[in-house]
Amino acid sequence: MAISKANSMSCGSCLMRESCQTECEQVSASSRWKALLLSYILPFILMLSGMIIAQSIGWSDAAIGGVAIGIIGVYYGVLWLVRKQIDKSLTK
Repeated sequence: MAISKANSMSCGSCLMRESCQTECEQVSASSRWKALLLSYILPFILMLSGMIIAQSIGWSDAAIGGVAIGIIGVYYGVLWLVRKQIDKSLTK
């Protein structure tokens, strides 16, 4: 799961090479999947679950929307609070 610096030869085919200010980094596949899970998949599942539960209780559409926004807000707030630990786990 380590990030390794790419050599300058691999930057030749990079589309961002002209605006790049640092060396290119290669991230392992497991780190990419973990980042994808934390960024998109898990919050979507939590939001959808909250909406389904709120709807099954019989709440109004506005309340269901509030639940969805609240869940996403809390999730990304917690993610921001533990960002250093997540960064360490992704760059091992």
